[in-house]
Amino acid sequence: MEMVLNRQIEGLRELVDRAEKGTLLPKDKLVVSVHEDLVKDVAQLALPREQIVDDKYRILVEKIDVRFRDRWGSVRMDGRVGLAGDKKEEVYADVAIFGFLDAVEVDAETGTLKGLVRPIGIELQKLEVFGSRLGVRQMIESLALQHTDKLKKATFPLTIPVRLENRIQINGTTEGPVRLKSAEFPLQVTVADVIALDKKLWVFLDVEAGPWRKLPPEPAATAAGGRP
Repeated sequence: MEMVLNRQIEGLRELVDRAEKGTLLPKDKLVVSVHEDLVKDVAQLALPREQIVDDKYRILVEKIDVRFRDRWGSVRMDGRVGLAGDKKEEVYADVAIFGFLDAVEVDAETGTLKGLVRPIGIELQKLEVFGSRLGVRQMIESLALQHTDKLKKATFPLTIPVRLENRIQINGTTEGPVRLKSAEFPLQVTVADVIALDKKLWVFLDVEAGPWRKLPPEPAATAAGGRP
């Protein structure tokens, strides 16, 4: 699709410009990279996935393809678009939805990297109509062929299989000539930039360490058969 190709060209131009200026890879960030095949395999495990848009359209994603080669990364999702209340699926369209990876961030609870696939276009593959509901058919064709803003409201979560620790803990020792108390300090990890290049997603992270905090000593082990 022209819209998708234009975005890819724009992204590649940005990468070339940054490379020529020497700013393609930041020098003061922690860098994590993950291959597109791994992200695709993990995303496929979460399918099929259904989403309702504007309380009117039902989008069912059954297959996904992820490519990290053009600055933002390109995603193609194949599935169906129909009406939300059409349980019999009398009218639906087989479609290919094209999007890009957006809003990559660290999940505060799990430490996992997550992003959103934001659609930018849709291509009609096949339209199935059972009965003579011409008005319904026109609604589906309108969504599939005119790339309305309704589709862009549908964002699909994408898990990036990388887990980041949010703290560093040092276990103390009370034996030997050197003794150390248990302590930990938190880590604040945030995404500074993301680049899709050479079949990998490169994630640049800002890491800030918090203050040390002493941990309470672990309870002493009891002898077998003895009392605490």
